[in-house]
Formats: sequence, C-alpha cells, structure tokens
Amino acid sequence: MKVKGLALDVSQFASVEQALVDAVAAMGHVDILVNNAGGGSGPGANVGGIFERSNAAVEALIQANLMGSFWCWCVQARGPTRRRTSY
Repeated sequence: MKVKGLALDVSQFASVEQALVDAVAAMGHVDILVNNAGGGSGPGANVGGIFERSNAAVEALIQANLMGSFWCWCVQARGPTRRRTSY
C-alpha cells in the first residue's frame, strides 16, 4: 500500500485541484481521499460555541469544512484522478 500526505488549503479550489493532480503524478491514482480540514477549535475560533463566533469565523469554517469537502469530492470524481474500475 502506498500513502501520500498532502498539505493544502481546502478553502481554495485551485489548491485542491493542484493537490490531487500532484497526488496522481506521485501515486498513479487515488483510491481513498481523506479530507480532515477541522477548524473547530483553532486560532480565532471562539470555543464558547458556534453562535458566539464572528461572521467571518463562521464563513471560514464553512468554507473549509463544507466547500473544502465538496471541492475535494468534485475534483476526485470528475478530474484527472478518476478511475473507471470497480473493486
């Protein structure tokens, strides 16, 4: 089994796209994609609760966790990493 870890900014589509292109170049294909963006308790996150965060902090959290996951899935599903085989 080969594993490749990549650091990228999942809140930026171009970063997601480039990371998956780089992964395919290094590995040949991608079978499993793990997106673990986080952002729930890091710098700027008000650990008192989601409703106590600033609008900008909530938007950043949604951008990373919702849109980041969506973009990873989209690029993987339709992009250069797609394999047309079943297991």
